[in-house]
Amino acid sequence: MPIRGSTSQALPRADLMACVKERPLPFTPIYMTVFGRIDVPKNKGSFGTMPNSNWFENPTLINRAQGGAYNRIDGRTSEKSYVCYDNGLTAPYDDNARSNYEDQFQYEASIIEMLRRQVLTYREAIAATALFNTTNWPLSGNTGKNVTNEWNTSSGIPVDDTAWALGKLRDNGGDPSTAVAVMSWGNFMALLNNAQLVGNSKYTQLPNQLVNDANRASIAAKLGVRDIIVGSVIKNTATEGATVSLSGVWSDEYCWFGNIAQTKAPDEFCVGRTYVNTADGGDEVAEQYRFEDARSDIYRFRGTTGTQVNYTACGILLGNVHT
Repeated sequence: MPIRGSTSQALPRADLMACVKERPLPFTPIYMTVFGRIDVPKNKGSFGTMPNSNWFENPTLINRAQGGAYNRIDGRTSEKSYVCYDNGLTAPYDDNARSNYEDQFQYEASIIEMLRRQVLTYREAIAATALFNTTNWPLSGNTGKNVTNEWNTSSGIPVDDTAWALGKLRDNGGDPSTAVAVMSWGNFMALLNNAQLVGNSKYTQLPNQLVNDANRASIAAKLGVRDIIVGSVIKNTATEGATVSLSGVWSDEYCWFGNIAQTKAPDEFCVGRTYVNTADGGDEVAEQYRFEDARSDIYRFRGTTGTQVNYTACGILLGNVHT
């Protein structure tokens, strides 16, 4: 839809956004699965939390004596802050190009689709950097370790490594019974062929070498986790205009085990959240405005989001899991 006149005011294009969302993505973003979404009314704010120690008080008496009062625990509260960032990309649609392309296919929708893919990939990379992070989870002590035998080798023992990680998660106050594993596509493929796991399923036929619900459930059950979340998004590491060089957003080097959000409670004890400022349009907005000097319509895909780690005690990081 070309804009007539010389206005630079952005017009919302909900029709384009709906059209683009009907087109399947070539990848499945997991950043809002790992860092569960919380809608907020502004870019910066804070929310009340209860320290982990509140859940592990050690009362000496809970029985009430006749005529007496119940023993009291003084719960402590604190605050955590969040920040959302206005993020997005734009692309021009020259009037000459429109006359050539628009009657052949919906090129303006393709522009928004291109921008959407790149913005979602960028957000995915932010989440991967936050989770596969040796500052948040040093690979020593009770927060993580480098495995001795890589999982994509014949000597890999992911069941043993997972048991160690879940034990440490429990020691830190996390819940191993609801823990998930977050890993790259390459590591999941390695697990489908890992000798320790295959040996446990000699008479069980996995459907195929795919990241699907059946395979994820089968491997998760053998590892002893509630689910496996597989990061399959790829990114271009070359500079703009150079030959494309693709690599996975989620590194093969790491696997993270821990607790992710299961509710919308802002103080839920989980690894972290993706905050979305719905007062500024939310996380996926398509817009269009006119740039008359270049005789072009400018298309913009944007959102206001912030992904952050809130509780490091909810996770354990393993390194050196893939050669």
